[in-house]
Amino acid sequence: MKKLLLLGGLRYLIPVIKSAQKMGFYVITCDYLPDNPAHKYSNEYHNISILDKEAVLELAQRLKIDGVMSFAVDPGVATATYVSGKLNLPSPGPYESILILQNKGLFREFLEQHNFNVPKSKTYTNSDQAIQELSYFELPVIVKPVDSAGSKGVMKVTHKNELSNVIQKALSFSPSKTIIIEEFLEAKNFSSDTDCFSVNGELKFISFSNQRFDSESPNPFTPSAYSWPSTISEENQTLLKSELQRLIHLLKMKSSVYNIEVREATNGKAYIMEVSPRGGGNRLSEMLNSERHRCFGQRKKNLPDECSDCRWLNLCRGGCPKDRLQGQGAEALNHLCSAYQMFFEYSDERFRALADRWKRQFQHSNERGEDRTGEQPADGKVGRNHPCPCGSGKKYKKCCGL
Repeated sequence: MKKLLLLGGLRYLIPVIKSAQKMGFYVITCDYLPDNPAHKYSNEYHNISILDKEAVLELAQRLKIDGVMSFAVDPGVATATYVSGKLNLPSPGPYESILILQNKGLFREFLEQHNFNVPKSKTYTNSDQAIQELSYFELPVIVKPVDSAGSKGVMKVTHKNELSNVIQKALSFSPSKTIIIEEFLEAKNFSSDTDCFSVNGELKFISFSNQRFDSESPNPFTPSAYSWPSTISEENQTLLKSELQRLIHLLKMKSSVYNIEVREATNGKAYIMEVSPRGGGNRLSEMLNSERHRCFGQRKKNLPDECSDCRWLNLCRGGCPKDRLQGQGAEALNHLCSAYQMFFEYSDERFRALADRWKRQFQHSNERGEDRTGEQPADGKVGRNHPCPCGSGKKYKKCCGL
């Protein structure tokens, strides 16, 4: 049986442990807190600090592990990559790249060197120099430890007399006793904090969310909820996807999950705020694997016989399960069924006629050389980057070509 070593013991590891065990792995956890909840679910536990990379390496060698990972646990990410490199095991990327991603100061420097949008920032190891150079910034500013986790020690400074105390508190949360001060970027709407992944250096999945905060919580900079779809503009979402892929290539990252925070600021620019090669501490995996979520998805599949014979099935798919008639089991008809049928009956012919007219107009304009993209479509067909014939003003690939 192959052995997987997971660093940390937070509750976020529990679904990872269960999934690994279902796949046939023998799961080992380690940290210096034996009462952490995830240890109750692993096959074996060892009391070793995940910050002590040499001790973790010795444990991994002694147990002859086949893989090591730090999921949703920032302090263990660099250690996991270090051990992987020493034992020639799969890792998310080069150890040097991981150190850049896990240190907010090094990350800001890397972004600036490679011409990414980046907030003005500086790193400090003592409060005196930071206070002397405060004129470099415009208040408000954000003060962060460069290497803490869970938004610990992150604070906003709006008045100069607050800075000294805030810096001392931030330094107390930094293992390296280093902080970063950066300009505060006001989000246009909601910033995004979500999980993505790459395979062999190519981003295969990326999404954007609305990151929500509770101003009354002990740490107002720790997200309290998420919602979708994102309020970030389509233009900046496209830019961020491209820039995140460029970042992955520059750092020579390989296959990994990432917790990514981005922001669209009030100045209209899009910023990559954080990229950590680990799963997020957001419990999304628990939600997706919950019994309630699975049951909801299964109910969507279970359609009554009337649906399978309905001519509008491809448009309706039985509607949302929440609208199924109660007390009649999973295969009950949607209580809006007759209304849907009336709408589709009334609108189908009209929508088809409208679509045909737009397609003819678009083809005619192309034949006259009026292609607004500057590229002549082959054989009169609509290209992915051409204006959608529906008249929305969007590109075909972003509209009816989805």
